[in-house]
Amino acid sequence: MKKRNLLLSLILAGNTFSQTWELIIPPTSFDGTKLGLSNSAYDRTNNKLYSLYWNNAAQLIQVFDLNTESTGILNATNGPGELYSFTYDFENAQLIAGRAGRDQLYTLPVTGGAWSTGGAGGFDSESYGTQYFYNPTDNSVGYFAGYGFYQVKNWIWQNDGVQWSEILPNDVNCDNFTPPKRVNGNPILGNPSENSVYFFSGAGNCSGSQLDQSCPLGSPWASDVGIWCWLKDIWKYDIENNSFTQILPVNHNSVALEGDVAYDYINNTYYLLGGYIPSAVYDPTANPNFENSVYRYRVGIDSGFMPLQVSGTAPAVQPVSTTGAHAAYFDVQHDRIIWLRFDGVYSLNLENVGLNTNQINPIKLYPNPNNGEFTIEVPNEIMGMPFEIIDIHGRILKTGEIQSIIQAINLGEIAKGSYWLQIESQKPIQLVKN
Repeated sequence: MKKRNLLLSLILAGNTFSQTWELIIPPTSFDGTKLGLSNSAYDRTNNKLYSLYWNNAAQLIQVFDLNTESTGILNATNGPGELYSFTYDFENAQLIAGRAGRDQLYTLPVTGGAWSTGGAGGFDSESYGTQYFYNPTDNSVGYFAGYGFYQVKNWIWQNDGVQWSEILPNDVNCDNFTPPKRVNGNPILGNPSENSVYFFSGAGNCSGSQLDQSCPLGSPWASDVGIWCWLKDIWKYDIENNSFTQILPVNHNSVALEGDVAYDYINNTYYLLGGYIPSAVYDPTANPNFENSVYRYRVGIDSGFMPLQVSGTAPAVQPVSTTGAHAAYFDVQHDRIIWLRFDGVYSLNLENVGLNTNQINPIKLYPNPNNGEFTIEVPNEIMGMPFEIIDIHGRILKTGEIQSIIQAINLGEIAKGSYWLQIESQKPIQLVKN
């Protein structure tokens, strides 16, 4: 496995940044025909992705270890006939899954074993097309959106381990604070210290009806009975405050493809990987290509998604009908975007692509990685400021104060892993104890 220096502060402003595709896990190492992916089924502490393929025909749980760039199988028994929606519960190190929406929930330790029943539910035919997210504040599971009976929703439901409750209603509004209703509700993980998730685009509209024959929001997306809208937007859902914030407005012209999005929360940057253009005319025989283009949106810098030139061998362009399950993730431990597809697991090595040269951190931390004995070097104006060592879930593990221009920081009491050094308002610096 390639080792890269993760430290933002050691990169000089004059460096030439290079973003490169790399196949890190070949398709021969896993079963690409049995992938079931959720953007929230990511153990960011141990850097493992989970795939859950569980129906009456076959059951397979695959584990993708991004640190060792290898795969494994999680053995499980006693599961129900169908499990399609799932997430990773990092507080209890388990998968939480259900058939769809407000169905009965089941839990499985990531060490494997038998599925156990969790929060109660019943057969839900109104919430297809969604994936769960985990809420560590009250140890609950939630979901957004959903499709059923020719209707899509913009509601939020959560299960506290006992029963499902409607947290936000299916709102008739469609404004800057209320996202349009949509089919897709696959949450994109946000900054772990903020307890938030993001939602990108999909098919939907303000009325919720699939029977509408036009799209007043802009770009039409035809179905077999009506016209959806191609939403081309991004929304942030604040789980603790139960509110939405519009990041990219509906029908934004910078969204060129309906593809996979990952969020680099260190640099407040979104990456759109591949995708296709939904058709305004329904044609069941059409089979457009799923492209491999890359777009980047640096919030506060770019006006929207901009094409990004990437070197290396890109994942192949595939017909939509053969792409199967696919998803993108931000691997903070290795400063890269992961694209998991049936034809391999690819990394897009960022090398600080989210930064402008004037954003490079003036603080130096070295050697990095190491076994816990770090040295920090700071400019004079940072002297006297407090610092915190924070884990990837936002928990403060150590505090101190910058007392000299060159100072030792000992993390001997902290477990091996990836952490962040935060000095007041300065840009956080990633460090790795090995």
